[in-house]
Amino acid sequence: MKKIITLLLVSICALPTIASQDPDDGTLVPLTTSYVDPTSPLDPNPKAPVRPPIIYQDSHRLIFATSCDGSTLQLVDTNSNEVYSIVIPVGTIFLNLPISFNGTYELQIIRGNWLFHGVIIL
Repeated sequence: MKKIITLLLVSICALPTIASQDPDDGTLVPLTTSYVDPTSPLDPNPKAPVRPPIIYQDSHRLIFATSCDGSTLQLVDTNSNEVYSIVIPVGTIFLNLPISFNGTYELQIIRGNWLFHGVIIL
Protein backbone atom coordinates (compact mmCIF):
# COMPACT_ATOMS: atom_id res chain seq x y z
CA MET A 1 0.00 0.00 0.00
CA LYS A 2 2.86 2.37 0.80
CA LYS A 3 4.38 1.70 -2.62
CA ILE A 4 1.11 2.61 -4.37
CA ILE A 5 0.76 5.84 -2.41
CA THR A 6 4.41 6.76 -3.06
CA LEU A 7 4.04 6.04 -6.77
CA LEU A 8 0.86 8.12 -6.91
CA LEU A 9 2.55 11.08 -5.17
CA VAL A 10 5.59 10.92 -7.45
CA SER A 11 3.31 10.82 -10.52
CA ILE A 12 1.32 13.84 -9.33
CA CYS A 13 4.49 15.82 -8.59
CA ALA A 14 5.97 15.02 -12.02
CA LEU A 15 2.81 16.03 -13.91
CA PRO A 16 3.46 19.82 -13.93
CA THR A 17 7.01 19.22 -15.20
CA ILE A 18 5.82 17.03 -18.05
CA ALA A 19 3.04 19.46 -18.98
CA SER A 20 5.41 22.44 -19.05
CA GLN A 21 7.58 20.80 -21.73
CA ASP A 22 4.85 20.95 -24.41
CA PRO A 23 4.17 24.52 -25.52
CA ASP A 24 0.55 25.22 -26.44
CA ASP A 25 1.48 27.42 -29.37
CA GLY A 26 3.86 25.23 -31.36
CA THR A 27 4.17 22.02 -33.33
CA LEU A 28 6.92 19.56 -32.44
CA VAL A 29 9.62 19.30 -35.12
CA PRO A 30 10.65 15.63 -35.29
CA LEU A 31 14.43 15.40 -35.61
CA THR A 32 16.60 12.55 -36.84
CA THR A 33 20.16 12.08 -35.58
CA SER A 34 23.15 11.39 -37.80
CA TYR A 35 26.89 11.88 -37.75
CA VAL A 36 28.36 14.87 -39.62
CA ASP A 37 31.63 13.21 -40.64
CA PRO A 38 31.32 9.42 -40.80
CA THR A 39 35.06 9.08 -41.46
CA SER A 40 35.91 10.56 -38.04
CA PRO A 41 36.13 7.90 -35.36
CA LEU A 42 33.43 7.95 -32.71
CA ASP A 43 34.40 8.23 -29.06
CA PRO A 44 35.15 4.61 -28.06
CA ASN A 45 33.76 5.26 -24.56
CA PRO A 46 30.66 7.44 -24.98
CA LYS A 47 29.40 8.88 -21.72
CA ALA A 48 25.73 8.86 -22.69
CA PRO A 49 23.52 8.38 -25.73
CA VAL A 50 23.05 11.45 -27.89
CA ARG A 51 19.62 13.02 -27.43
CA PRO A 52 18.18 15.22 -30.13
CA PRO A 53 17.04 18.66 -29.04
CA ILE A 54 13.33 19.28 -28.57
CA ILE A 55 12.20 22.07 -30.90
CA TYR A 56 8.72 23.39 -31.63
CA GLN A 57 7.68 25.54 -34.58
CA ASP A 58 5.09 28.30 -34.62
CA SER A 59 5.08 29.81 -38.13
CA HIS A 60 8.51 31.48 -38.53
CA ARG A 61 9.38 31.14 -34.82
CA LEU A 62 11.32 28.22 -33.36
CA ILE A 63 10.88 27.38 -29.68
CA PHE A 64 13.74 25.51 -27.99
CA ALA A 65 12.45 23.30 -25.16
CA THR A 66 16.00 22.03 -24.64
CA SER A 67 19.20 24.02 -24.91
CA CYS A 68 20.98 24.34 -28.25
CA ASP A 69 23.46 26.97 -27.02
CA GLY A 70 26.43 27.33 -29.37
CA SER A 71 25.04 24.90 -31.95
CA THR A 72 24.79 25.90 -35.60
CA LEU A 73 21.31 26.15 -37.10
CA GLN A 74 21.01 25.83 -40.87
CA LEU A 75 18.10 25.88 -43.28
CA VAL A 76 18.56 23.90 -46.50
CA ASP A 77 16.10 24.32 -49.38
CA THR A 78 14.69 21.56 -51.60
CA ASN A 79 17.66 21.97 -54.01
CA SER A 80 20.12 21.14 -51.18
CA ASN A 81 21.30 24.77 -50.99
CA GLU A 82 22.09 26.22 -47.58
CA VAL A 83 19.99 29.40 -47.47
CA TYR A 84 20.37 30.39 -43.80
CA SER A 85 22.92 29.73 -41.07
CA ILE A 86 23.31 31.08 -37.54
CA VAL A 87 25.10 30.09 -34.34
CA ILE A 88 22.43 29.84 -31.66
CA PRO A 89 23.25 32.35 -28.91
CA VAL A 90 23.52 31.25 -25.28
CA GLY A 91 20.17 31.27 -23.48
CA THR A 92 18.04 31.26 -26.65
CA ILE A 93 14.50 29.98 -26.13
CA PHE A 94 12.85 31.65 -29.14
CA LEU A 95 14.43 32.19 -32.56
CA ASN A 96 12.63 34.05 -35.33
CA LEU A 97 13.47 32.91 -38.85
CA PRO A 98 13.38 35.45 -41.69
CA ILE A 99 9.80 36.11 -42.78
CA SER A 100 10.91 36.08 -46.43
CA PHE A 101 11.40 32.29 -46.31
CA ASN A 102 8.38 30.34 -47.57
CA GLY A 103 8.12 26.69 -48.49
CA THR A 104 9.69 23.45 -47.28
CA TYR A 105 13.13 23.45 -45.69
CA GLU A 106 15.36 20.99 -43.90
CA LEU A 107 16.18 22.30 -40.44
CA GLN A 108 19.67 21.24 -39.37
CA ILE A 109 21.15 21.65 -35.90
CA ILE A 110 24.85 20.84 -35.79
CA ARG A 111 26.36 20.16 -32.36
CA GLY A 112 29.97 19.02 -32.60
CA ASN A 113 30.01 16.06 -34.99
CA TRP A 114 26.28 15.37 -34.54
CA LEU A 115 23.64 16.49 -37.00
CA PHE A 116 19.99 16.72 -35.96
CA HIS A 117 17.71 17.32 -38.91
CA GLY A 118 14.02 17.49 -39.74
CA VAL A 119 11.63 19.10 -42.19
CA ILE A 120 9.78 22.34 -41.49
CA ILE A 121 7.27 24.23 -43.62
CA LEU A 122 7.38 28.02 -43.48
